[in-house]
Amino acid sequence: GDVLATPSDGQVTVQARLIQSEGPKEVVRLGELLISKPHGIFSAGQWIKPVNAIGAEIIETDIELYNFIVDDCKPFIVEGWSVASIGTFCEGTHDMLRAKHQLWASKKIVDLFKMHPGWPNIRL
Repeated sequence: GDVLATPSDGQVTVQARLIQSEGPKEVVRLGELLISKPHGIFSAGQWIKPVNAIGAEIIETDIELYNFIVDDCKPFIVEGWSVASIGTFCEGTHDMLRAKHQLWASKKIVDLFKMHPGWPNIRL
């Protein structure tokens, strides 16, 4: 798989990619980065939603969005931003008392996607 840079000057290997199909959606623009509204980013020492980042702008678009499953569910760098990968626990934005966060903020979601017939290129 491809190799991505991590915030700690390391690297992770892409195990799989998830593609959210084209279609009308609101996304957050952070400079050159277009990212889904619920996606976690690390900014100013904490995990936040992209809409709360300085300079964030909500726009309408119909592009495909990509996310990645990487080694150990680590965050990686995109367009200068540290972003969560599938399964990253984002302290401060994930509440592990919520079932949705117990799944999406853990390796459990990775294990489920590994069973998807489209693995490692999963279309949502």
